[in-house]
This record gives sequence, structure tokens and C-alpha cells, in this order.
Amino acid sequence: MYQNYKVSAQLTADELDFLVQKWDIICQFYPINPSQKLQMAQQWLDAYQEKGRFYHNLSHIFNLIKLSEGLNLSQEWLYPFQLAIFYHDIVYNPVRKDNEAASAEIALSHWQKMLSDEDMSQLQTYILSTAQHQNLNGKAETQLFLDLDLSVLAAPLDLYQLYCEGVRREYILSFDNEIYTRGRLDFLKKYAQREAFFYSPQFEMLNSKARENINWEISFLQKNA
Repeated sequence: MYQNYKVSAQLTADELDFLVQKWDIICQFYPINPSQKLQMAQQWLDAYQEKGRFYHNLSHIFNLIKLSEGLNLSQEWLYPFQLAIFYHDIVYNPVRKDNEAASAEIALSHWQKMLSDEDMSQLQTYILSTAQHQNLNGKAETQLFLDLDLSVLAAPLDLYQLYCEGVRREYILSFDNEIYTRGRLDFLKKYAQREAFFYSPQFEMLNSKARENINWEISFLQKNA
């Protein structure tokens, strides 16, 4: 699963081409004109390359799109699912409390005339559910999206460490390291009380590795607090 996984601020030219090609494939499924397609692509390209994005960047989107390709989703599921990947962190600022709502608003404004009401509702739910990582409509596809978004939790330790450092660098642009460490520890300790981190059949086997990584991070932060 993690063979092509990367945690980096930069994509290679081939990786960027892969994302753009996937965007083009999705757009071909809907009644969208070429100028709209390019304008929307430019918006997510610009957003995920904003200064200060050390984890929530194009590599994160690349990872999720790559992983989604191996989930054997039907075309009916796959394209709204992948649209949500492209949009779910299009607004990201650690200081803001409404990143997910703002991201969903952009997605809906772009696609409201091209998706069915059902797909629009699901697109919105995918994104809003990531705010607290709680399945807001109880659907299997929503849970799968949440599990996919958290897949980094079960990555090999070297990648997990890069993820931790990326998140830390994003936060300390606005908060000092002591405040970040205290807040991160509080979050991790509460999160570690979960019975499981992944609930979809495709990800359930990763729970033990995720717990191992989270316990490692708690121990690391406590030692370096």
C-alpha cells in the first residue's frame, strides 16, 4: 500500500502529470467546458502549493488519489470520491476553525451545476466528515474516505515521522513549539483511546500499526516536551 507513498512538499514532474491526468479523466465524466476545467485545476494546484504547507500539500493529494485507484470502486463511486480528495484540504490554515466548511463550499460552488443532488450531498459529506473524522451520514463510502485520509497513521515509521514533522512545521508558523507540543499530546492521547482508527474492510488490518505509530509519537513528544 505504501510503495509509492511520499511525504514531501514537492512532486516530481511525472507525479504532477499523474494528478493532472486523473483530474482530466474525472472532468471528462461531467459536462464541463475546457476553460472551467483549467480554472478549477489551477485553483487546487495553487492552494496545495501555498507557502507553509508541509503536509497538507500536493503530495497528500497524490497519495490519496494513488490509493483510491486500488480500492476497486465503481465508476459511479470513484469520481465523486476522487473529487472530494482534490478539494478536502483546498482551504487549510491551522489557525482557522472552518477549513473543512470552507473547502466544501468551494467544491460545491465549482460542481453544483454538474453533479446530481445525491452526488453533491455526498461530496459535501466527504469533506465535512474530515473535520472531526466522524462519519456524518453512516455510509460505507464516507467511512472509506475517512480511512483513506488517515492512511498516513499506519505508514512505515520513517514516513510517519515525516508526517509528524510536516504537521508540526505547519502549526509552529502560528504557534510556538511548546503550545504545539501540548496541544498535539492532548489530541493524540484522546485519539489513542479509540477502539480503532480504521473501520473499512480495506483498512482494518492497519489498526495495530497506526496504534504503534501514535504511541511512538506520544512517547517522542513527552521526552522532548
